[in-house]
Amino acid sequence: MVMGMEHVREALGLVHRYEAEGFVSESDRIEAYISEVMQLLKQRSEGRMDNEEPRFAELRKELLKSPHLAPDAQDFFKHHRSLQQFWERKASQYGTWKERRQLVDDIFETTLARMEQSSGSAIVDVDVLHGLDMTEASNILAKAKKRLEDGDADGALTLTRTLVESVCKKILDSFGEPYTGGDTAQHLCKCALTLVIPAAARGREHFKQFARSALNIVEHISLYRAEESDAHGSADEKEIGAHQATYAVNLAGSTALFLIECYRATRQS
Repeated sequence: MVMGMEHVREALGLVHRYEAEGFVSESDRIEAYISEVMQLLKQRSEGRMDNEEPRFAELRKELLKSPHLAPDAQDFFKHHRSLQQFWERKASQYGTWKERRQLVDDIFETTLARMEQSSGSAIVDVDVLHGLDMTEASNILAKAKKRLEDGDADGALTLTRTLVESVCKKILDSFGEPYTGGDTAQHLCKCALTLVIPAAARGREHFKQFARSALNIVEHISLYRAEESDAHGSADEKEIGAHQATYAVNLAGSTALFLIECYRATRQS
């Protein structure tokens, strides 16, 4: 049998992997793999798809070789070799399907944000916020608001939440405090607050009330984003209103800027 020219090129290694699989670029191939593995994890978190272990193993192997994968996603794959391990070590600790689905989104959010940023999107990852600079953070928040104006509530919420996480991680880095890829945005914010608020104020009731409010803001922007993402996948669910998304973005963005101001004041004292 005579091989076609494309098959000959593929056999000789002259065809890129993404071309052979029908993708226009390597990043598109990896993004498709991430999307598929996220779907498998979400289905497993709902008690389904026990027969997809071979496909998960195949996707895991391919993704671990990719330079596009962010450290938190790499860490996840290194510690979870199967869908069953994901269920036993992570998903089963959460009581609702919605929490488990959000857990999957959190694992790959930085990776997807990094890939979108590299392709010209306004999304930011933790490495793009080069320092605790008010102007840089304000510009990122302005990009999030522009996304709202363009009707992309999900993108705006993702960008703002990533900004908050980035600020918190930069603060923790500055103080030499450890954190892991599995830490929630709420946990990171709590740790950052305790570092940049004067010790004399931490035990006071007004600080406790403020801290609870700030943490609630960070937590709920994740919930807003989850609702917006879920709405795109089901005609039965109503998307959150633009005014709600705007409110969440403004509150979380202001929290990020406030943390930077507190950090600067702490370092100057």
